Amino acid sequence: MSKILIACVAFAALIIVATVTRPALVLPAGAYNVPTKDQMEINRKAYALAAQQQEAEWQLATTRTLVTAMLREPASGKFGVVFHGRGKAVCGTINARNGFGGMTGQKAFVRLSGKMPMFEDAWNESFVNAWNRHCANV
Repeated sequence: MSKILIACVAFAALIIVATVTRPALVLPAGAYNVPTKDQMEINRKAYALAAQQQEAEWQLATTRTLVTAMLREPASGKFGVVFHGRGKAVCGTINARNGFGGMTGQKAFVRLSGKMPMFEDAWNESFVNAWNRHCANV
């Protein structure tokens, strides 16, 4: 039993000596650079741009999901052109099956930020106004 105790004490002493006598970590010259104000501004702009791009991708994905969910036969939906309009609007076209099983042809849609998509309809004045305001001549 005394041999085990002596071995443990010796091991603990070895660990203490190794910890105390370990050389300090020294970084080479120039290894730690403080960013300048210009570098910090560039980083801030890069992060802001990345956040805007992520938001735009999220809006496109959300719009595609909502438009597809509103179709009579969601699996038949084939998107045409989908793009960002003015403001945070997402505009585009989709072709899907109608109630008779035939394809409808490309129908336009607009989704304004935080709202459900509106589909092209000759009688729907709010769609025409939204398309002209947010999607036309972008």
